[in-house]
Amino acid sequence: MLKKSNVLHGPLTSEELSEAERFWIQVEQEKFFPEELKSLKDNKIEKESPLYNYMPYLDENGLIRLGGRLEFCNLSIDEKHSLILPKNSWLTTLIVRREHNKVMHGGTASTLAQVRSNYWISKRTPIS
Repeated sequence: MLKKSNVLHGPLTSEELSEAERFWIQVEQEKFFPEELKSLKDNKIEKESPLYNYMPYLDENGLIRLGGRLEFCNLSIDEKHSLILPKNSWLTTLIVRREHNKVMHGGTASTLAQVRSNYWISKRTPIS
């Protein structure tokens, strides 16, 4: 987390933007997936969990990511193990809108491909 003494004046850096995004993703995951976070800290996930089939794990920042068999392929961590976002989250909506703008309003398929290059939206989000 950035300390007040580290704050510079001027435009935000890419590192600051990435850190802010990770922070808000963590806030939303804590809100929508509290039981899963608790279980994953013990390296397990309950079969009843809506995320069970995603083989989730916690990354070094404490964020829930998709598991899978892509561990040794030559892709970035975000492409191999996307961050899991809750479907009914305001943050997910903002991220989808941002990715839609990145593909220059290219339509549903382009937007979905762009979103899935870094994120996985859980359709099985528990209602809080």
